[in-house]
Amino acid sequence: MKIKTAFFVLPADPATLRLTLNKKAAGIKVLDRTLFTLKRAGVETVAVIAPQGYEDKVRQRLKSLEKDPRNPSHVQCLESSQIVSGSDDCLNDWLTDSEPVLMVRGTFLATARTLGDFVNQAMESKAFLKGNAVVMDSAEESGNGWYLIPSAQRERLTEALQGSATVWRDDERIQVPGCFLPFDDIAGMRSAEKKLIDHHKHHYTQLMDKWVNCHLSLKTSFFLLKTPLTPNQLTLFGLFIGLTAGILFAQGTYLAILLGGILSATTAVWDCCDGDVARLKFLESDFGETLDTICDNLINVFVFTGMCIGVARQNGLDQALIPFALLALGGFSIFLLLYFPRGEGKGSAFKGSRVYDWILILASRNFIYVILIFSIFGRIDWFLWMAGLGAPLFALVLLIEKLKIGQNSPQNYQSG
Repeated sequence: MKIKTAFFVLPADPATLRLTLNKKAAGIKVLDRTLFTLKRAGVETVAVIAPQGYEDKVRQRLKSLEKDPRNPSHVQCLESSQIVSGSDDCLNDWLTDSEPVLMVRGTFLATARTLGDFVNQAMESKAFLKGNAVVMDSAEESGNGWYLIPSAQRERLTEALQGSATVWRDDERIQVPGCFLPFDDIAGMRSAEKKLIDHHKHHYTQLMDKWVNCHLSLKTSFFLLKTPLTPNQLTLFGLFIGLTAGILFAQGTYLAILLGGILSATTAVWDCCDGDVARLKFLESDFGETLDTICDNLINVFVFTGMCIGVARQNGLDQALIPFALLALGGFSIFLLLYFPRGEGKGSAFKGSRVYDWILILASRNFIYVILIFSIFGRIDWFLWMAGLGAPLFALVLLIEKLKIGQNSPQNYQSG
């Protein structure tokens, strides 16, 4: 179950509040990032509780986010002085008699997944089922943290929103693994920022992404997040790197081939960067995913075409055209089998089959490092032949498996 309403209690300390309103963490201002995280976790309505004297600044910041699709659909600033103990007037528009609410106090960096896991675990706890609030385990004595509050605790919620940090001191606390990083000063924020970025290595699934690429891409992404570059712009720049690698391979000299291999490996690292920036700035999109797929395949075309020209210059046209023709035929067949009919990503039609693990290994960026190894030894002709013979064979295996999946589909059973 998702929580639709949240109260975000801003810090009363002026220095911490200014940090929340003005400082960026991983490319987004702290206040904005908190709101975007709530939206991604399913929260639709947020009441931001501003300390007395800072209401205008908070409203000004919220107004600048009104048209941002990453923001919850309804966000409003409430003055702490508006919330009077024992009076429901201010909260009537925000609370219902049956739905629980989320209260966020203080400053933190977190992922929407961690927040969602907290809500799910809290709702299943015995304390919450008995009508009591549940607190995130890392909430400090200051009262900063996450609180899932049942509707029965409305009076205590009002007291907490007034500024009391001890209302739920004795309520149940749970610990949720993931990424929840509270802080209260600039040094703490910078430390939390680095941990948040590093946490995104868990998004990687491919072998070389987990063991090699992420260690380079996350450090690069740390700096890219400070620029105005969008994920799609980064994707297009990766295409330029791939084109340059192809041009170098086409020269046919050892040094050019070595540089082409290094740039090819760079495209694999860079391909992780655009995903890092998209996730950390909440800018993922269907268009971006499609553009990334198109650019990945174009990079393959540039690299292998460059190899063909380079091998032709080294060993003769016949030694290049035969493996390149086999590679083109096999590669195009693999592309059609993996992406059509369109599903939920590369090879989605094969999920659950015995070849799906091989798809993740072979139809991925992992092969880029094989190219690099052959480039170091100056034998891209060997790699071209290996890929030329392997691509049609792999396409044949995919075709056979797809025919088997089609025969075993529910539609065939129904029609039979």
